[in-house]
Amino acid sequence: MRGPLPMHIRSLIIEQLTKANSSMIAVCTEHGLSYSTIRRLWKRYKAEGISGLKPHYDQCGSHQPKCEALIYRCALWLKHLHPDWGAAVIQVVLHDHYPQKSLPSERSMQRWFKARHLYPPKGLITVSPPEPATAVHDTWQVDAKEKLHLHSGQVASYLTIVDEHSGSLLKAVVFPLSAHQ
Repeated sequence: MRGPLPMHIRSLIIEQLTKANSSMIAVCTEHGLSYSTIRRLWKRYKAEGISGLKPHYDQCGSHQPKCEALIYRCALWLKHLHPDWGAAVIQVVLHDHYPQKSLPSERSMQRWFKARHLYPPKGLITVSPPEPATAVHDTWQVDAKEKLHLHSGQVASYLTIVDEHSGSLLKAVVFPLSAHQ
């Protein structure tokens, strides 16, 4: 299905029909459009003038979901109750409850949720800081220092491993290792 005709094509068609006094069938074959499209455009031009040529974008697309109203309402209700659930999870839940019904795609449900403002605003999701370790060896901190210049001129790196709870140094390794290590 093609989209709306651009304004310059609409104007050209009307110009051909008025000035050249050509037939609608000739205009149809020249532009590769159906006879009903040309006739509808001509009728709108005759009734409304040049303003009748403007595309009616408000009439484009579907205004109702193509699935059953029950599925639509259930999907919105589940998203409202569980804002952290995605469309895939909601689709699985709907399939479990209504296995015989035809379900919409995940993308369709995502569009519904966005239209109903059911997604949390971006940037407002807070991340809680990690809890400190409560016992020894619960959490280790690993830290590396790279490209350190030693007094001898050699470049080295070292790695330290520290227990977070006790603060004790568990391991410290220097790289590159010397030949005797």
